[in-house]
Amino acid sequence: MSKQNLLNFDDLNLKFSQVIQIIPEDGGGANNCFDCVLVGCLSGEAVIVTVPQTNLFPKVAEGDHVVIRVYTAQGVALFPTTVLYISEVPTFLVYLDFPNAITFKKVRESIRVEMTLPTLVSNVNRDLQGIVGRIVDISVSGAQIELFEYAGEKGDSLIVKGKFSIDDIHRKLSIDAVIMDTRTLENGHQSVGVRFEKGNEENTLILLGIVYSAALAGNEKFIS
Repeated sequence: MSKQNLLNFDDLNLKFSQVIQIIPEDGGGANNCFDCVLVGCLSGEAVIVTVPQTNLFPKVAEGDHVVIRVYTAQGVALFPTTVLYISEVPTFLVYLDFPNAITFKKVRESIRVEMTLPTLVSNVNRDLQGIVGRIVDISVSGAQIELFEYAGEKGDSLIVKGKFSIDDIHRKLSIDAVIMDTRTLENGHQSVGVRFEKGNEENTLILLGIVYSAALAGNEKFIS
């Protein structure tokens, strides 16, 4: 699936207010992860996070072991750490032990994962709106979509909308795409292969998370 390397924290080039994920050691592993927001860093001492806008955060106490997971445009970074201190006044802050080494797994764009994900597709060239379909496989750079009605031809620009999930975290995304190939299935539905347009970092990170999680479950396949 990916090549594994070791990185330093600074190599991740994280930004304050960036959303990352925290996984309690005894909370069900990768199936019980929570968003958190990076708000500060004391180099060599601590990484500081707080609750996201959803106000959902795991119950943790000082001394608890957790895993931090970070999605970047190139792959996934993971590091175990310990809760050093929790401050609740004037705002809720969790201080985590600063990592010495971080495991980084690069996810290749050539990896697709099989899934069945309901989607709505609109063709901006032909004024075709809200075509119902399902994504049958997906990668960081594109997808194969089965559409129940005609949606266009090669070269047309699409908007692909769906509710994407990474473990227990859900996001509604709207992704710009271009039809790369099309064919008619035996059931009369249209199958289109699309390439996702680059430029939206949030979409890229969510897609990378989907591919990574599904690949861990053994649903990956390679394409040329």
